[in-house]
Amino acid sequence: MVHTNRWTGWTWLVVAGALALSPAPADAEGFLDLYLGAAFPQDSDVDTSADDPIVADMISYPSDVEWETSPSFGIRGGYWFDEPGLNFLGIGLDLSYYRAFEESDFASLDVYVTPLTPLLMLRIPIATSEAFPGGRIQPYGAIGPGFTLAAAHADTDELRDNFSGFDTHLDDFEAATFDVGLDARAGLAIQLAPHFAVFGEYRYTYIELEFEDDVDAFDNVGLFETEIDIEPELETHHLVFGVSFRF
Repeated sequence: MVHTNRWTGWTWLVVAGALALSPAPADAEGFLDLYLGAAFPQDSDVDTSADDPIVADMISYPSDVEWETSPSFGIRGGYWFDEPGLNFLGIGLDLSYYRAFEESDFASLDVYVTPLTPLLMLRIPIATSEAFPGGRIQPYGAIGPGFTLAAAHADTDELRDNFSGFDTHLDDFEAATFDVGLDARAGLAIQLAPHFAVFGEYRYTYIELEFEDDVDAFDNVGLFETEIDIEPELETHHLVFGVSFRF
């Protein structure tokens, strides 16, 4: 897990949000971006544990999880500075969503990820003019911490223990968590008009999530409750395309 002080994280989030959503300074170009594409999570390890040793063995994934491709979309706002010598610099706030899921025969796992990311943005203004001070063509990059709300569902009721002599059964696993990860991206924007641009973007996200749930279980002795931890590591590549409104 990426560890952070909770109050420090929220302080940065509030400051970044105020900057990104406040009216742009006189020497700045505000923008609002909408984008849609696909997320490609890399195969990764999923650590599991439980306070019951039989359940702990039942829920252990036998190998790396092969995540499926999913939609990736979001909205971003902020502004680029127009002052001479600073028109390469911008700040923004990005809210997005993607999903990581696997559909193996072993406790199918779904993870729903919603990062809110304050961004430091850099661009290269190409073909600048009075009408396009930021350039008609704008290669750009951005980086920031992803303050992430995530939820998970695992079909642990599909698992059975037939070797210990207890014939243990589980209910499904459901949990939510808040963690902080890395969010970096690079793209190319083409400004078709003073107030409108299109762009394509590659995005990389990394986060280690920790989910915890008290799951009802029962065996041939009776009903009991066990605490289960599921910790997926998500390293995800995104390809997205979008439109940008400039003002």
